[in-house]
Amino acid sequence: MIFENFVAENQIVSGGTATLVTVSAFAFLFPCCHNDKIMATSIVTLEDLEVFRQKLLTDFQNILSQKKIVSTRRWLKSHEVMRLLLISPGTLQTLRLNGTIPFTKIGNVIFYEYKDIEKMIEERKQTLGVSGRKRNR
Repeated sequence: MIFENFVAENQIVSGGTATLVTVSAFAFLFPCCHNDKIMATSIVTLEDLEVFRQKLLTDFQNILSQKKIVSTRRWLKSHEVMRLLLISPGTLQTLRLNGTIPFTKIGNVIFYEYKDIEKMIEERKQTLGVSGRKRNR
């Protein structure tokens, strides 16, 4: 009975979400055996879970939209092309030198047009034929 009155007097409502903060029954009934530590208990409501879900979805949408920004830009720098194609600097240089990827150099910075990279990938797409051998499209 004393414990129930204590709990009823110590309910906290914050941010539209009910959170119940209690002192452990053991600590309240037997204070000499608990080393003066207070244990708090929080109740997670369905509203809390819904707010968490909305925040999580928003974070995922922000991350995914940031990836789209990189791919929709018209001009990319070398490090962006390497990250996009998962290739090394040497491979990128080889693709430049043999004319596979057109580029523009301004000062010491090399730029690649995104549509040229897409075109290169499309031209090199391979499919498996009836015999199971690779054939170029």
